[in-house]
Amino acid sequence: MRVTRYLIASSLIVASVCVSGCLSIGFENTSTGDLDFGRRFDKATKEILAASKVIEQKALKSGRAPLDHRTSHFVQRHFAQADQIVTNHLLKVKAALAKASIFDEYANKREKLLTFTLELQPSLDVVESDVPEATAFPTGKILFARALAEACEPKSEGFDSILLGVLIHELMHVRDGHALEQWATADGRKAWSTDKALGALSKVTALIPVLSVKHDKHYPLSFRSAKQLPVLSEFAADMGAVRLLEEAGFDANRYIDFLTEMSTNAGKSGKTERSRLLGMRVNALRCFSSDQFDREIEAIVVGSEKTEDSYSMIFNLSAPLKAAALLDSPDALALEYPGTPELSHVERRKMVLSVVQRSMFVVSAIRHSFPGVSVRDGVLIVPSFDMTMFTQHL
Repeated sequence: MRVTRYLIASSLIVASVCVSGCLSIGFENTSTGDLDFGRRFDKATKEILAASKVIEQKALKSGRAPLDHRTSHFVQRHFAQADQIVTNHLLKVKAALAKASIFDEYANKREKLLTFTLELQPSLDVVESDVPEATAFPTGKILFARALAEACEPKSEGFDSILLGVLIHELMHVRDGHALEQWATADGRKAWSTDKALGALSKVTALIPVLSVKHDKHYPLSFRSAKQLPVLSEFAADMGAVRLLEEAGFDANRYIDFLTEMSTNAGKSGKTERSRLLGMRVNALRCFSSDQFDREIEAIVVGSEKTEDSYSMIFNLSAPLKAAALLDSPDALALEYPGTPELSHVERRKMVLSVVQRSMFVVSAIRHSFPGVSVRDGVLIVPSFDMTMFTQHL
């Protein structure tokens, strides 16, 4: 099949600073491209949601945890706020996709996916668990550990950044289609019951069987990186949580600190796999508070002839790396990114740094998700996956 290559120039688009450049992404061909997308999508999603509901009922049959009214109201209020934040963001993404779908086959498919997920009615149930963790299902059901629900002090007003961040993370799994696509490709991974990335509630994941319906062959949005999809989705949901928390005026650093503590506690309790994944997520999230970046990778090729993919694209890091080198040179930074003249150096540096940090997070996330792939001559080549899970936040 013909390979279609897209160049992501990663030009910095910063309000009032950079007035040119465009970060766009398109997927003209996919590894499961077909002319009957609608029928296949409807059939696969119907079957996946039916299977999800069965597992949810099994998990809730004896697992619901009682909460006092004040705590329950506090958690549900955060859940409603988190869903509003995520939904508003993805409605904007969907609108942008609608404009691109006229010319781009994948944008059209992605828009249909978001149409489906944005019509879901998410709900939250608290279940017994001593470990603060959560699980997202394709239907929109979120199972929340009692330990997590009771970790924050309930308040009649205001929101807790940690609780809100965790809920935004889980709802990104639902609304952005991560959970649906993980279930769709689970059979191909042959490891669904031990797949800790889609929530870590042990008695819930133990209920999820290895699927045998071959959704990975019939679900029309699958890519070659199905094996890495759970981990990639965790990074993408983290990126969404941090970005959306910041945009809503909340302290995203508290969410990052919480994950750091979770990683440490998991290591102490002997949960090595959970600690390892959380550690990778924390390492990537540190990019959001850093101004020192890994310069080994100059470009990432997602999908290529080498990996036998049906499409490929290039994430070119020349722009963010160049910007990073100018952060402490006020005159050079102003010359390269003039924007609004009356901006101070501090304001300009903050805006440019924010976009550089997001780009470097993507680099870290992809590198952690493909630990067996080596960087050669500054280029990292990985199998194809849906880069929009990250680029929507750049």
